[in-house]
Amino acid sequence: ASAGEWGGGHHSIVASAGEWGGGQHSIVASAGEWGGGQHSTVASAGEWDGGQHSTVASAGEWGGGQHSTVASAGEWGRGQHSTIASAGEWGGGQHSTVASAGEWGGGQHSIVASAGEWGGGQHSTVASAGEWDGGQHSTVASAGEWGGGQHSTVASVGEWGRGQHSTIASAGEWGGGQHSTVASAGEWAEDNTVL
Repeated sequence: ASAGEWGGGHHSIVASAGEWGGGQHSIVASAGEWGGGQHSTVASAGEWDGGQHSTVASAGEWGGGQHSTVASAGEWGRGQHSTIASAGEWGGGQHSTVASAGEWGGGQHSIVASAGEWGGGQHSTVASAGEWDGGQHSTVASAGEWGGGQHSTVASVGEWGRGQHSTIASAGEWGGGQHSTVASAGEWAEDNTVL
């Protein structure tokens, strides 16, 4: 946490880091730059390279990829199962995005940004949502509650259920899991391969 630089690795986390190398199931919060990787997250990053199952919040630019998310991004290249919230432009893609939606039903590889409610699904994202049901490969930012799942992310959430390859930033509590992260959290249950 609050590290200057961070090299590649698996199931790893860097919070408020200057730079971050490639890796898998990894997280960087408030990082300056972030290289390619899989199942990764970058919050408030300057730039982000292509990858899979990745997230960038408040990023300047974002390259192509799959199962990816960009929030408040200036531009976004083509990809699949991808998301942009409050973005200036958005290229073509599949299973992609809903911005500033009132409600959103269940589905797969889907996204809702600034939505009031969101149903269950897989490979999904909710930003600034009131509630979110369980799913896999999912993300919730500034959400009130979040159910269990796998390969999931919760930012600024009150509580979070159990899961695998999961992330919580500024969370009040977090249940057990594997390859998981909590940044600025009040409490954290046991886990494996956590930095």
